Amino acid sequence: MSNGLSVPVERAEVTALFATWLADKALVRIEFRFRAFAATFLARATRASESELRFISDDRWAELALPLPDDIIFRYLDLRGTPKGQKFERLIVLFYPFVSDPDESDQIAFAEVIEPHQKING
Repeated sequence: MSNGLSVPVERAEVTALFATWLADKALVRIEFRFRAFAATFLARATRASESELRFISDDRWAELALPLPDDIIFRYLDLRGTPKGQKFERLIVLFYPFVSDPDESDQIAFAEVIEPHQKING
């Protein structure tokens, strides 16, 4: 996933999206883009609230507990910036903290993966 066009989104809308992923048991690609490191893994939501997100991998070896501080910024990212051949339904990026140049912010991107048995909306 690359940095592309993005639009701001309110915390309540983000919480609703994560709650939908939780209810749907959606597979989510989580990509950390921090200045000090980068990491990517696949997991499913196990908790979604306005104060915390939790994910666990299908093999149960990787788990993420992510507190959501008040100063976090949420943005929807344009899916046209995803690599060819990668199928994602919805993509949201969290910025810690957001600054005028997004490349200077630590980022966590969440993208719903379209699994083979899913139909693509559109």
